[in-house]
Amino acid sequence: ILDEYLPVPKNQLAPFYGVAFVIGVYNFKRQNGYFKLFHLMLLTVLGLGLLFIRGRAALVATFLCLMIFNLFFVRERRYRYIGLGLFIVAVSLLSSLLFDVFTANYDVNDVDSLSANRLGDYISAIDIILKNPFVGSALSVEVPYLPHNYLVYSLMNYGVLFGWPLLIIYL
Repeated sequence: ILDEYLPVPKNQLAPFYGVAFVIGVYNFKRQNGYFKLFHLMLLTVLGLGLLFIRGRAALVATFLCLMIFNLFFVRERRYRYIGLGLFIVAVSLLSSLLFDVFTANYDVNDVDSLSANRLGDYISAIDIILKNPFVGSALSVEVPYLPHNYLVYSLMNYGVLFGWPLLIIYL
């Protein structure tokens, strides 16, 4: 259904929602009056949008960024506790929705299903990396798999010797 009605894939749209949400939370305390209420409504729309398009990686990254922001950039201790409390309350209230977001269309008892049937690709890629750690599959005629992780993909195709510039950029 998303492909029919959403012209941009969710994995490209969700990071924008997540970044906008984190920036909105950061700027929220600077707003005054009615604009603060409007800002809160926009944050709600962004947060719910992120949940409903099921951008799982963006959700995890947004939660991590908010926790890091709360721990390191909120100076007043009571606001840190308020932020942590709000986070815990939000996660507990939305726990069933979050469970559905992360596991919809997957069998929770099957690891391969939860990994979107990528587990076999990861295992095959790691086998290639372990066989040829320095050059990967760059000098072989093996047909490489396409793992869904850029770090694993770079190590598998180029190894440490040829892939270190890409790994430095990625990390």
